[in-house]
Amino acid sequence: MADFGLKMTVCDVGQGLGVIISQGSTQIVYDFGPENKKMVGCLASVMKLDRKIEMAIVSHEDADHIGGLPEVQKYYQIEQIYYAKDLMVNDKFRVGKMEFDIRWPPALTGDGNKDSVVVEATLDNKKILLMGDVTKEEEDRMVWRKMLEPVDYLVVAHHGSGGSTGENLLEMVQPKVAIISVGKNTFGHPSGEVITRLEEKKIEILRTDELGNIIVYGR
Repeated sequence: MADFGLKMTVCDVGQGLGVIISQGSTQIVYDFGPENKKMVGCLASVMKLDRKIEMAIVSHEDADHIGGLPEVQKYYQIEQIYYAKDLMVNDKFRVGKMEFDIRWPPALTGDGNKDSVVVEATLDNKKILLMGDVTKEEEDRMVWRKMLEPVDYLVVAHHGSGGSTGENLLEMVQPKVAIISVGKNTFGHPSGEVITRLEEKKIEILRTDELGNIIVYGR
């Protein structure tokens, strides 16, 4: 039976990304979505009366990933925030039954998408890969360097952009489920090319624009 105290919530923040990984009253946040207050609502649904976020990782500083942070800080105390400049490949964090391994970037290039912090999160026996906005170029480098391993869930990079979620990545990480955080947009996200790639590999697709907040339970 699932441990309902151990879960990941991919928040419906519109066109952006905000993820909460939690165990009981301990919360780790990966990105905060855009400046639309939706991340605050998602946090409230997960955290109830709790007002402390133990740790946050910002994948990169594009507005659709960090724009919601100031609003969150009005209501929640964040004990520690890590940005790409604060982290190195192979850094590890363990909080209760939650483990976080930094897989990217090895060095900063000055390009936000390319420098996105990629995190492999382990919730008991479930593995999740959080990709930020990395492109196929960075994916391929991780594949060639054997920096990745099979996971249960893939939080698809860059809202399903055709420039990410390449064949090589999918062959290596073999997710059972792909989660796409996306809202109304003019960029063509998610790309039909990415959807086809996932469908051909029989990977279940879950989208926040269709399902709202998406919750994955540990164990």
